Amino acid sequence: MSESPEIPDEIIECFRPKVFRGKYGTLSKFFLQLKTFERLFPTVLVEPADRIIHASTYLKGRAASFFAPTLLDYLDNPAAEQKKETQEIFADFERFEAYMSLYFGTAEDRRNHPYTAV
Repeated sequence: MSESPEIPDEIIECFRPKVFRGKYGTLSKFFLQLKTFERLFPTVLVEPADRIIHASTYLKGRAASFFAPTLLDYLDNPAAEQKKETQEIFADFERFEAYMSLYFGTAEDRRNHPYTAV
């Protein structure tokens, strides 16, 4: 079996998602960029929690401040000590999308997710 060719940093950089600061009307574009990046590198981010941690590195400003307590709960506590909401969000990327949509999405963003409440 041959190894995958190494992808130059310049290629990876052009597909990296732009930061999301919580600006109204830009959440769906942010998630589209994340999913495009993940599709191009499918073996890197497989588990929902890894995908969410990766996404959180692109949150800045209001969006980062909003998600920080949930992220810290996940990173700092064993699963048994995490809030139920944290466990649910990190178990399912769509739930993370819905959670972010509740606070930063348009009405259409919220309608497009199977979870109406977290």
